[in-house]
Amino acid sequence: MPHPADALIGISLSSFMAGERSFAILFEPGDRRSLQSFFWNNGKLIISYLVNLDARFEMFTPDRQEWTRRALDTVPAEGTVHLGSLDAERHETNGEVLISAQDPITPRKLLLLDLNAEGLSALQ
Repeated sequence: MPHPADALIGISLSSFMAGERSFAILFEPGDRRSLQSFFWNNGKLIISYLVNLDARFEMFTPDRQEWTRRALDTVPAEGTVHLGSLDAERHETNGEVLISAQDPITPRKLLLLDLNAEGLSALQ
């Protein structure tokens, strides 16, 4: 089955190993939408994309039949925002994501987002 150009597609490993090839479209670019980055953290796929140059962040959790999608609304939306895994090795991740955020008025700040508890806290 063909997929749109530059789309981000996914399938659970267990489904793929069982011989299935029905990939889900997780992100599809548009005229004013572009994918910026993606990474895995604690078995969840975090994607960063732009809509009209505004940053958006979503988390996908794979399941045998479908992917669960959740917007990360607690992440700052203004200025320049970058998300990254706190742990160097993907197999050591525990759901904590490091956020670097700044804008022309506010100095850079580092925040810690716990994907399991949905809590956002400032690092000191």
